[in-house]
Amino acid sequence: MVRKKLQIYELFKKNIINAFHLYGRVFTQKFSKEDNKLIRAMYITYLVSCLEAYFTELFKEMFNKKLLNQERIFRIKKIKNLKFNFKDLKEIQDKKSSVTDVLVENINFQNMNYIYEFAKAIEFNKYSQLVRKTLNKKGDNKERIKILKLISKQKNKNLDNLNVSKAINKLIVEYMADDKILLDLYSAEKCFGTIARMVSQRHLVVHKARNVKIKHEEIWAYTIGTFQFANMFNRIYEFKIKEKNNKIK
Repeated sequence: MVRKKLQIYELFKKNIINAFHLYGRVFTQKFSKEDNKLIRAMYITYLVSCLEAYFTELFKEMFNKKLLNQERIFRIKKIKNLKFNFKDLKEIQDKKSSVTDVLVENINFQNMNYIYEFAKAIEFNKYSQLVRKTLNKKGDNKERIKILKLISKQKNKNLDNLNVSKAINKLIVEYMADDKILLDLYSAEKCFGTIARMVSQRHLVVHKARNVKIKHEEIWAYTIGTFQFANMFNRIYEFKIKEKNNKIK
């Protein structure tokens, strides 16, 4: 069963908040340089996995609702070369699999080529500009005010309090997705470049067991880039849903 779009995005956001919170807790501790290298390498590996899971579910949702260019997806070489015999079709039927289930088995969202294809299929450049026109220039403080109220109710307000620590990290992540930030700081080109570097480093860590050196500043860049990238995809999804519903009316 396909998750609702809110659940897809909210689950992704929750995973990023938890990862960022854990990294923040670890960062305050004393580790050797080698330990810190490994911690940061594992962090970006998890970030890429979060993005892959998010794109997989979002792709299914958008494909099933015909919110992307399906012809472009079927032109992807690996998809185009798919061949089925009767046994394969029987197995798909027995497992109650859908076309999208078969497609995502052959699409690797830890590979930039597939991410590019997904972006092109949803007309990312065109719709990201349309989304920008709908953003609130003053931003939206509602969610952040809620978090600040939650922190203010805590008797112990220092970072040793896990509730406060996690709330602060949630506050930071919410700020990354704010309309004003997307308008002032967001750059699709920079996001694509940041994600590409992160995916490349993740490949060296996972498949080559390389001792990759990642600076603390890079962790910030990768977290912001990943979150804003996914956030823009989510906003494009919402824009396309509204656009489709308006056409039906």
